Amino acid sequence: MRNDNADHLNLQNQNSCPKLGLKEDPDSYSAFPLKINACYHVRPVDTPNLSHQRSYCLTSAYLHCPIYESAPGSKMPKEISLKKETLSKDKLFLLTGIGILLVVIILFFSFRSGMPRLFTIDEQSTPSPTASVSPTITPVQPSETATTLPITPSLTEPLATDTQVPPTPTARIVILTLDTPIGGDQKFIIHRVAEGETLQIFANKYHTSVEAIKDINFDLIIPLWTDWLVVIPENITAVSKLPLFEAHQVEEEYIKIQDLAIKLSASLEEMIYYNNIEENYLLRKGDWLLVPREKPQP
Repeated sequence: MRNDNADHLNLQNQNSCPKLGLKEDPDSYSAFPLKINACYHVRPVDTPNLSHQRSYCLTSAYLHCPIYESAPGSKMPKEISLKKETLSKDKLFLLTGIGILLVVIILFFSFRSGMPRLFTIDEQSTPSPTASVSPTITPVQPSETATTLPITPSLTEPLATDTQVPPTPTARIVILTLDTPIGGDQKFIIHRVAEGETLQIFANKYHTSVEAIKDINFDLIIPLWTDWLVVIPENITAVSKLPLFEAHQVEEEYIKIQDLAIKLSASLEEMIYYNNIEENYLLRKGDWLLVPREKPQP
Protein backbone atom coordinates (compact mmCIF):
# COMPACT_ATOMS: atom_id res chain seq x y z
CA MET A 1 0.00 0.00 0.00
CA ARG A 2 2.90 2.37 0.73
CA ASN A 3 4.36 1.93 -2.75
CA ASP A 4 0.99 2.65 -4.42
CA ASN A 5 0.66 5.87 -2.43
CA ALA A 6 4.19 6.91 -3.38
CA ASP A 7 3.54 6.27 -7.08
CA HIS A 8 0.34 8.27 -6.88
CA LEU A 9 2.16 11.21 -5.29
CA ASN A 10 4.87 11.08 -7.99
CA LEU A 11 2.25 11.22 -10.74
CA GLN A 12 0.61 14.19 -9.05
CA ASN A 13 3.93 16.04 -9.10
CA GLN A 14 4.31 15.63 -12.89
CA ASN A 15 3.32 18.63 -14.99
CA SER A 16 2.45 16.66 -18.13
CA CYS A 17 1.02 13.31 -19.15
CA PRO A 18 3.64 10.53 -19.39
CA LYS A 19 1.73 9.08 -22.37
CA LEU A 20 2.30 12.24 -24.44
CA GLY A 21 5.04 12.23 -27.11
CA LEU A 22 5.91 13.49 -30.57
CA LYS A 23 4.50 11.61 -33.56
CA GLU A 24 8.00 10.59 -34.66
CA ASP A 25 9.65 10.47 -31.23
CA PRO A 26 7.60 9.06 -28.33
CA ASP A 27 10.32 9.99 -25.82
CA SER A 28 9.97 13.74 -26.50
CA TYR A 29 7.06 16.15 -26.59
CA SER A 30 6.37 19.83 -27.19
CA ALA A 31 5.58 21.89 -24.10
CA PHE A 32 3.09 23.86 -26.20
CA PRO A 33 -0.18 22.59 -27.72
CA LEU A 34 0.85 21.53 -31.23
CA LYS A 35 -0.29 19.14 -33.95
CA ILE A 36 2.97 17.18 -33.65
CA ASN A 37 2.08 15.95 -30.14
CA ALA A 38 0.44 12.51 -29.93
CA CYS A 39 -1.16 10.29 -27.28
CA TYR A 40 0.45 6.84 -26.91
CA HIS A 41 -2.22 5.60 -24.46
CA VAL A 42 -4.69 5.01 -27.31
CA ARG A 43 -4.58 2.72 -30.34
CA PRO A 44 -4.02 3.80 -32.99
CA VAL A 45 -1.79 6.63 -31.78
CA ASP A 46 -3.68 9.88 -32.32
CA THR A 47 -3.37 13.62 -31.63
CA PRO A 48 -5.66 15.27 -29.05
CA ASN A 49 -7.13 18.60 -30.05
CA LEU A 50 -5.22 21.69 -28.90
CA SER A 51 -7.81 22.62 -26.27
CA HIS A 52 -7.55 19.17 -24.67
CA GLN A 53 -3.75 19.35 -24.70
CA ARG A 54 -3.90 22.73 -22.99
CA SER A 55 -6.38 21.58 -20.32
CA TYR A 56 -5.11 18.05 -19.59
CA CYS A 57 -2.06 16.71 -21.44
CA LEU A 58 0.34 19.55 -20.60
CA THR A 59 -0.81 20.04 -16.99
CA SER A 60 -1.00 17.95 -13.84
CA ALA A 61 -4.73 17.61 -14.56
CA TYR A 62 -3.90 14.73 -16.95
CA LEU A 63 -4.74 12.42 -14.00
CA HIS A 64 -8.39 13.31 -14.58
CA CYS A 65 -8.22 12.97 -18.38
CA PRO A 66 -10.94 10.55 -19.59
CA ILE A 67 -8.38 8.93 -21.92
CA TYR A 68 -5.81 8.44 -19.16
CA GLU A 69 -8.48 6.95 -16.88
CA SER A 70 -9.56 4.47 -19.57
CA ALA A 71 -7.91 1.13 -20.34
CA PRO A 72 -4.74 1.29 -22.51
CA GLY A 73 -5.29 0.56 -26.18
CA SER A 74 -8.71 2.19 -26.43
CA LYS A 75 -9.59 4.34 -29.43
CA MET A 76 -9.50 8.12 -28.90
CA PRO A 77 -13.02 9.64 -28.72
CA LYS A 78 -13.97 11.74 -31.73
CA GLU A 79 -14.70 14.80 -29.61
CA ILE A 80 -11.11 14.75 -28.28
CA SER A 81 -9.27 13.78 -31.48
CA LEU A 82 -7.81 16.63 -33.52
CA LYS A 83 -10.04 17.14 -36.53
CA LYS A 84 -8.31 16.90 -39.90
CA GLU A 85 -8.45 20.16 -41.78
CA THR A 86 -10.10 19.89 -45.17
CA LEU A 87 -10.33 22.45 -47.91
CA SER A 88 -13.67 23.31 -49.43
CA LYS A 89 -14.05 23.06 -53.20
CA ASP A 90 -14.14 26.86 -53.51
CA LYS A 91 -10.88 27.24 -51.56
CA LEU A 92 -9.27 24.43 -53.55
CA PHE A 93 -10.19 26.04 -56.87
CA LEU A 94 -8.99 29.42 -55.60
CA LEU A 95 -5.61 28.04 -54.50
CA THR A 96 -5.22 26.16 -57.79
CA GLY A 97 -5.95 29.32 -59.76
CA ILE A 98 -3.45 31.34 -57.73
CA GLY A 99 -0.80 28.65 -58.25
CA ILE A 100 -1.32 28.63 -62.03
CA LEU A 101 -1.18 32.44 -62.14
CA LEU A 102 2.10 32.50 -60.19
CA VAL A 103 3.65 29.93 -62.56
CA VAL A 104 2.63 32.02 -65.59
CA ILE A 105 4.09 35.21 -64.04
CA ILE A 106 7.36 33.47 -63.13
CA LEU A 107 7.75 32.00 -66.63
CA PHE A 108 6.97 35.38 -68.22
CA PHE A 109 9.63 37.25 -66.26
CA SER A 110 12.08 34.37 -66.62
CA PHE A 111 11.95 34.57 -70.42
CA ARG A 112 12.23 38.37 -70.36
CA SER A 113 15.21 38.44 -67.99
CA GLY A 114 17.17 35.84 -69.94
CA MET A 115 17.14 33.14 -67.27
CA PRO A 116 17.95 29.54 -68.27
CA ARG A 117 14.73 28.31 -69.83
CA LEU A 118 12.89 25.13 -69.00
CA PHE A 119 12.04 24.64 -72.67
CA THR A 120 14.40 25.97 -75.34
CA ILE A 121 13.22 26.11 -78.95
CA ASP A 122 15.99 27.28 -81.26
CA GLU A 123 14.59 28.30 -84.59
CA GLN A 124 18.12 28.58 -85.98
CA SER A 125 18.85 24.90 -85.36
CA THR A 126 16.95 24.02 -88.59
CA PRO A 127 19.34 24.00 -91.56
CA SER A 128 18.65 26.87 -93.95
CA PRO A 129 19.98 25.91 -97.41
CA THR A 130 21.22 28.69 -99.65
CA ALA A 131 19.13 29.00 -102.78
CA SER A 132 20.78 27.49 -105.86
CA VAL A 133 21.38 29.68 -108.90
CA SER A 134 20.25 28.25 -112.22
CA PRO A 135 23.13 27.51 -114.63
CA THR A 136 23.87 30.22 -117.24
CA ILE A 137 24.08 29.00 -120.85
CA THR A 138 26.19 31.19 -123.15
CA PRO A 139 25.83 30.15 -126.80
CA VAL A 140 28.74 30.68 -129.26
CA GLN A 141 27.72 32.39 -132.48
CA PRO A 142 28.69 30.40 -135.66
CA SER A 143 31.33 31.89 -137.96
CA GLU A 144 30.49 33.04 -141.50
CA THR A 145 32.72 30.37 -143.05
CA ALA A 146 31.33 27.35 -144.82
CA THR A 147 32.34 25.10 -141.97
CA THR A 148 29.62 24.94 -139.40
CA LEU A 149 30.92 24.70 -135.90
CA PRO A 150 28.78 23.04 -133.25
CA ILE A 151 27.33 25.30 -130.66
CA THR A 152 28.97 24.43 -127.38
CA PRO A 153 27.16 25.84 -124.38
CA SER A 154 29.33 27.22 -121.57
CA LEU A 155 27.92 26.25 -118.20
CA THR A 156 28.52 28.49 -115.22
CA GLU A 157 27.03 26.79 -112.16
CA PRO A 158 27.84 28.06 -108.62
CA LEU A 159 27.88 25.41 -105.93
CA ALA A 160 24.95 25.40 -103.57
CA THR A 161 25.92 25.16 -99.90
CA ASP A 162 23.86 24.39 -96.83
CA THR A 163 24.58 26.63 -93.85
CA GLN A 164 24.18 24.55 -90.68
CA VAL A 165 23.62 26.63 -87.55
CA PRO A 166 24.32 24.69 -84.35
CA PRO A 167 21.47 24.63 -81.81
CA THR A 168 21.75 26.75 -78.70
CA PRO A 169 22.61 24.55 -75.68
CA THR A 170 20.10 24.48 -72.84
CA ALA A 171 21.50 25.37 -69.40
CA ARG A 172 20.98 22.82 -66.60
CA ILE A 173 18.42 23.90 -64.03
CA VAL A 174 19.61 23.64 -60.41
CA ILE A 175 17.16 23.95 -57.51
CA LEU A 176 18.81 25.50 -54.44
CA THR A 177 16.08 25.80 -51.80
CA LEU A 178 15.39 24.66 -48.25
CA ASP A 179 14.22 21.06 -47.66
CA THR A 180 15.32 20.04 -51.19
CA PRO A 181 18.27 17.66 -51.79
CA ILE A 182 21.42 19.57 -52.77
CA GLY A 183 24.47 17.83 -54.28
CA GLY A 184 25.40 15.05 -56.66
CA ASP A 185 26.27 11.54 -55.44
CA GLN A 186 26.21 12.82 -51.86
CA LYS A 187 23.07 14.79 -51.09
CA PHE A 188 22.31 17.11 -48.19
CA ILE A 189 19.23 18.92 -46.87
CA ILE A 190 19.24 22.46 -45.49
CA HIS A 191 16.36 22.67 -42.99
CA ARG A 192 15.01 25.45 -40.77
CA VAL A 193 14.12 24.00 -37.36
CA ALA A 194 10.44 24.13 -36.38
CA GLU A 195 9.19 24.17 -32.81
CA GLY A 196 9.40 20.75 -31.15
CA GLU A 197 11.73 19.16 -33.75
CA THR A 198 14.78 17.12 -32.65
CA LEU A 199 17.88 15.68 -34.31
CA GLN A 200 16.39 12.20 -33.90
CA ILE A 201 13.40 13.22 -36.01
CA PHE A 202 15.75 14.39 -38.79
CA ALA A 203 17.84 11.20 -38.52
CA ASN A 204 14.75 8.98 -38.88
CA LYS A 205 13.33 11.00 -41.77
CA TYR A 206 16.51 11.20 -43.88
CA HIS A 207 18.02 7.79 -42.98
CA THR A 208 21.10 9.08 -41.18
CA SER A 209 22.19 9.33 -37.53
CA VAL A 210 22.24 12.00 -34.84
CA GLU A 211 26.04 11.78 -34.62
CA ALA A 212 26.41 12.24 -38.39
CA ILE A 213 24.31 15.42 -38.25
CA LYS A 214 26.38 16.76 -35.36
CA ASP A 215 29.69 15.93 -37.08
CA ILE A 216 29.05 17.88 -40.33
CA ASN A 217 27.46 21.08 -38.97
CA PHE A 218 29.84 24.02 -38.64
CA ASP A 219 27.68 25.84 -36.10
CA LEU A 220 25.10 23.74 -34.24
CA ILE A 221 23.35 24.60 -30.98
CA ILE A 222 22.09 21.80 -28.70
CA PRO A 223 19.26 21.76 -27.73
CA LEU A 224 17.99 23.04 -31.07
CA TRP A 225 16.63 26.56 -31.35
CA THR A 226 13.52 27.29 -33.38
CA ASP A 227 14.39 28.76 -36.84
CA TRP A 228 18.01 27.53 -36.58
CA LEU A 229 19.49 26.17 -39.83
CA VAL A 230 20.69 22.55 -39.84
CA VAL A 231 22.53 20.68 -42.61
CA ILE A 232 21.35 17.03 -42.77
CA PRO A 233 23.14 14.28 -44.76
CA GLU A 234 20.63 12.18 -46.72
CA ASN A 235 21.20 8.40 -46.66
CA ILE A 236 24.70 8.98 -45.24
CA THR A 237 26.04 7.89 -41.85
CA ALA A 238 29.81 7.73 -42.53
CA VAL A 239 30.84 11.40 -42.56
CA SER A 240 34.42 11.27 -41.27
CA LYS A 241 35.84 12.25 -44.68
CA LEU A 242 33.37 15.11 -45.23
CA PRO A 243 34.09 18.75 -44.33
CA LEU A 244 31.94 20.83 -42.03
CA PHE A 245 29.06 22.70 -43.66
CA GLU A 246 27.22 25.91 -42.96
CA ALA A 247 24.14 27.15 -44.82
CA HIS A 248 24.26 30.44 -46.72
CA GLN A 249 21.51 32.34 -48.53
CA VAL A 250 22.57 34.40 -51.57
CA GLU A 251 21.85 38.10 -51.07
CA GLU A 252 22.78 39.38 -54.55
CA GLU A 253 21.14 38.90 -57.94
CA TYR A 254 23.19 37.03 -60.56
CA ILE A 255 26.47 36.59 -58.69
CA LYS A 256 29.14 34.19 -59.93
CA ILE A 257 30.08 31.25 -57.72
CA GLN A 258 33.74 32.34 -57.99
CA ASP A 259 32.96 35.77 -56.53
CA LEU A 260 30.84 34.30 -53.74
CA ALA A 261 33.56 31.79 -52.79
CA ILE A 262 36.06 34.65 -52.46
CA LYS A 263 33.58 36.68 -50.43
CA LEU A 264 32.94 33.78 -48.01
CA SER A 265 36.62 32.70 -47.89
CA ALA A 266 35.60 29.22 -49.03
CA SER A 267 37.08 26.69 -51.45
CA LEU A 268 35.69 27.24 -54.96
CA GLU A 269 36.25 23.60 -55.96
CA GLU A 270 34.42 22.27 -52.89
CA MET A 271 31.51 24.70 -53.31
CA ILE A 272 31.10 23.60 -56.94
CA TYR A 273 31.35 19.90 -56.02
CA TYR A 274 29.08 19.74 -52.97
CA ASN A 275 26.40 22.04 -54.47
CA ASN A 276 26.59 20.18 -57.82
CA ILE A 277 26.75 23.35 -59.93
CA GLU A 278 28.93 24.42 -62.85
CA GLU A 279 31.80 26.88 -62.59
CA ASN A 280 30.04 29.50 -64.74
CA TYR A 281 26.67 29.12 -62.97
CA LEU A 282 24.99 32.41 -62.03
CA LEU A 283 23.39 32.37 -58.59
CA ARG A 284 20.09 34.11 -57.91
CA LYS A 285 19.09 36.13 -54.88
CA GLY A 286 17.46 33.76 -52.36
CA ASP A 287 19.37 30.62 -53.43
CA TRP A 288 20.60 28.41 -50.57
CA LEU A 289 24.12 26.96 -50.71
CA LEU A 290 26.33 24.59 -48.74
CA VAL A 291 29.54 26.36 -47.69
CA PRO A 292 32.26 23.77 -46.87
CA ARG A 293 34.54 24.56 -43.92
CA GLU A 294 37.68 22.79 -42.74
CA LYS A 295 37.38 20.58 -39.69
CA PRO A 296 39.52 21.70 -36.73
CA GLN A 297 42.66 19.64 -36.24
CA PRO A 298 42.47 17.27 -33.22
